[in-house]
Amino acid sequence: MHTSLKGKKVAILATDGFEQSELAEPLKALEEAGATAHIVSPKAGAIKGWKHTEWGDSFAVDATLDEADPQHYDALVLPGARLAAGVAGNFALGALMTAGVGLYAPCMILVSLLGMSPAAAFPIMMGSCALLMPVGSVRFIARGAYDLRATLGLTLAGVPGVLVAAFLVRSLPLDAVRWLVVGVATYTATTMLVAARHDSRDTHPG
Repeated sequence: MHTSLKGKKVAILATDGFEQSELAEPLKALEEAGATAHIVSPKAGAIKGWKHTEWGDSFAVDATLDEADPQHYDALVLPGARLAAGVAGNFALGALMTAGVGLYAPCMILVSLLGMSPAAAFPIMMGSCALLMPVGSVRFIARGAYDLRATLGLTLAGVPGVLVAAFLVRSLPLDAVRWLVVGVATYTATTMLVAARHDSRDTHPG
């Protein structure tokens, strides 16, 4: 690795059963580039890798998920299948967003299932929306299928709204945020199921 990462702190998120080379090689490359790399895991002590068809070496855990502060790190590394699962899952959530399903609550559920800090959901969601919305809106703009006043209102209110949400989410206890997300996801799923049931009855009366 030729790029200098001197002074940067990187968290490598992993737990027992990771493919050893997918953690050991990035760890070595980061350290050679001058970065400080910490292994963060849900469990304390040490985690054990999987080397091809058998257990491999153990790696010391620098911090648990509860101890690690996302604000103290400049980057996050997800070894192996978790990164692929995160990309694929967020791609599917982005597609669902164009159908009217919100992205933040499902994104927080996804990152939590991957073992990441729920606080990471906000920047991931914002980055996804920044790329998704311009592409997803082209068809609606071409057809004129949008309300200009509502669009302007959301645009103007969105700027302070994002700032408020960023500081609010960062200051709230993560357990409270998790339960809030569970409640929002449950409410949204229920209302969509009820709406779909009513549409089905209207389409097929009797």
